[in-house]
Amino acid sequence: MYEFSDFCNKLLEILDERGESYGTPENSFECISLYWSVYLNKIITETDVAIMMMLLKIARETERHKDDNFLDIAGYAACAACLNKKEG
Repeated sequence: MYEFSDFCNKLLEILDERGESYGTPENSFECISLYWSVYLNKIITETDVAIMMMLLKIARETERHKDDNFLDIAGYAACAACLNKKEG
């Protein structure tokens, strides 16, 4: 269990690590959205990707609690907020 400030600090640390590993959320989510769009034969936006990843983490949390699920949900929410500004 995290204290609020510890949670926020850990989230920033994870976002930085993911950026170093996978590039910017814009690039990563754009690539994912293109693959998903082809697979589903429907346009999936970068924001859609972030939202669906949050839903995945929520589904996992309902099966088994893991603190990291909440960190990931918050991270995807932050990505969605930034991506939504870009798309809108």
